[in-house]
Amino acid sequence: MSKDRKEDMWSLALKLARSGDYGGWRQIEKELESHGFSAARRWLDEREHDRLDRLCVEVRRSRANA
Repeated sequence: MSKDRKEDMWSLALKLARSGDYGGWRQIEKELESHGFSAARRWLDEREHDRLDRLCVEVRRSRANA
């Protein structure tokens, strides 16, 4: 995967996490694959999984407290 393509994938992953519609990186990974990022599993590492999970939790908490 090219650097630009990986950046596009990561940008979409962050957007999905910030949407509050996903419970964690596994759901986001499936969505990325449905958008044509077939190599998402290879390119998202454990550190990125943790970051996406934290974002999903933060967004859900902020919605619950709103």
